[in-house]
Amino acid sequence: MKCLVIGAGGVGGSLAALLALAGNEVTCVARGEHKEKMLAHGLRFHSGIKGEQVVPCYVYDGTEERPGEIGVATTETYRGKAELILVCVKGYSVDSVADCIVRASGERTVVLPILNVYGSGPRIARACPGSRVIDGCIYIVGYIPAPGEVTQCGQVCKLVFGGRPGVGVSPGVLETVLRLLADSGVTVLYSPRTLRVVV
Repeated sequence: MKCLVIGAGGVGGSLAALLALAGNEVTCVARGEHKEKMLAHGLRFHSGIKGEQVVPCYVYDGTEERPGEIGVATTETYRGKAELILVCVKGYSVDSVADCIVRASGERTVVLPILNVYGSGPRIARACPGSRVIDGCIYIVGYIPAPGEVTQCGQVCKLVFGGRPGVGVSPGVLETVLRLLADSGVTVLYSPRTLRVVV
């Protein structure tokens, strides 16, 4: 699957690194000094799951994707079509990434929000009409210790996700997403029809 990770912070950067280290095609939307350091030196990933890693990064221009590396773009420059979009920005940034989500979505794209607020799936679905948005939440300790670096602490990286009624994502597609994430080192729990999680 072609993966787009919107947000390269502690959560998004960790997921992008895990996906890339598993050999997947990954592009990450980043900005500022963090983006520049990633492009100059790769993403330095300090991980309780994968150890110390440097994941090579390159400027993603839409012409190629390099499995095992992270393409880097901005919301304005990303022009590809992703099969899986992981939305890993702060809740207050959803409106600023909506156009990118819509442009990156095709008929079969699954949009999986992993935000710091509950109920982000319906909110993103309203902001991105026509996109197939499901629901998710993650249990992880991740942060940026310095530009170009991401730290993921301990062995816990658990993602809970599920479909929403009327979205039109089949159980088979959700199972493919589950396998992709699990093969990357993420512990995944899902429901094929709707997310029902009480924390």
